[in-house]
Amino acid sequence: MKRKRKIAFIIEAVVVFVLIAVLASIAVPQIGQMIKNDQEELRARELADIQGAVAEMMADSPSGTLQPIGPTRDMGQVKTNDATPLVLTDYLRDNGDFVIKSDCYYTFFSDGIVTQDCSYTD
Repeated sequence: MKRKRKIAFIIEAVVVFVLIAVLASIAVPQIGQMIKNDQEELRARELADIQGAVAEMMADSPSGTLQPIGPTRDMGQVKTNDATPLVLTDYLRDNGDFVIKSDCYYTFFSDGIVTQDCSYTD
């Protein structure tokens, strides 16, 4: 009698293990895709925030042009061509925090165009 219980327990344990393995094989790729989608959304939102800040900075600038720079992650290097240049970091604060959170690099052109490169390495 005890031997049958042990065999039944082992069979149940194997079945549970197989079910967990099957569910994990389905869930793990989905979790990876969700992380990738979140990263893409973060990058797109970050680019839009930077483009908006550049547009606002250029509207406040007497010259209306930037000093070309990039690729860079240091937004403190992005300045206007004014006698007293405006600095992008002053326009990129959200409740006191920087909005730059991704691993992307940015290139800034004199006319205010901003490009994003997320494959760039030092």
